[in-house]
Amino acid sequence: MPQGIGRVTVWLCAASIGISYCDRVNMAVAVVAMSSIYKWTHAQQAAVLSAFFYGYVASQLLGSVFASRFGGRYVLFWASVIWSLSTLVTPEAAHVGLRTLLACRVILGLAEGMAFPSTYHIFGESSADERSRNIGALHAGGFVGTIVAFYVSEAVVYGTHWQYVFRLFGVLGLLWAVIWGQHVAWVTICSFPHDRILKEDEAIPTLIQHHEEEAPVPVRDKLGTNITFDLRDSKLYKVAWRLCIHRSVIPIFVGHVCHATAHFIALSWLPTYYHDITAARTNHTQSEIKFSSKAAVIAGPYACMAVFSVVAAYVADLLISRGMNRTSKS
Repeated sequence: MPQGIGRVTVWLCAASIGISYCDRVNMAVAVVAMSSIYKWTHAQQAAVLSAFFYGYVASQLLGSVFASRFGGRYVLFWASVIWSLSTLVTPEAAHVGLRTLLACRVILGLAEGMAFPSTYHIFGESSADERSRNIGALHAGGFVGTIVAFYVSEAVVYGTHWQYVFRLFGVLGLLWAVIWGQHVAWVTICSFPHDRILKEDEAIPTLIQHHEEEAPVPVRDKLGTNITFDLRDSKLYKVAWRLCIHRSVIPIFVGHVCHATAHFIALSWLPTYYHDITAARTNHTQSEIKFSSKAAVIAGPYACMAVFSVVAAYVADLLISRGMNRTSKS
């Protein structure tokens, strides 16, 4: 059984998700100012905002494969470095041209698409009675990051210059990567005195011995991550496609699709919507509108989601600790 993960790991992972959401929101706010400078049409704005999701969708499964093979901690580190650098150079990409900016946004999506798979892999070490709370904290971090990003991005874009918002969150992501790297190194050092780490030559006899019993073999890697090797399966790392059509999983997929559709439409387009509505009602041009994206109104739903993601997680863990079946009523 997993022995659990530390609070520091949980909160650092939540912070990484929060920062990744900041890097999505900043463009949703800055695109209004950028459109007035580069004379983008609404179709071009849509291309800029949607380019991120092409990369984001493409790297979800890839991130899970990398996390299983190399460890979620390492994947999360390098993903954060890449998406932070992509955010940092966004102004230069915009100056070069629209296609360069679109490519930069796709790279941002590719890197951020690995964030959730790698953190879920890390949280797989959690004990069953705390896993929901950890996941709840993780998602709350994303919602809090969204709220912070709306306020900060609006203040920076309309108060100084739109370029600074990308510099700010890009540097913030790199600072997080440095802290995470130090944390991973500390976990690695601390794991050696307390846990017997199987080296490759020591693990092979153990695997052969268990193979006779045809049972999955638990092995801990150098970071203390629990990895299960099933010798009955020649491919250790593969996607369980049949799981996707399981009756317990389909409702999760449907619910997540509905949530993500509303969530990302609001995330990407509400600042532009409120800006255009304000311009139409006041008869001002877009360049004359200041602080019009209504951050307080936009942030409301995300504040509710942040609170209830934590509350629901605690309720779920409470029910699991009392023996409730997680997949059926029986």
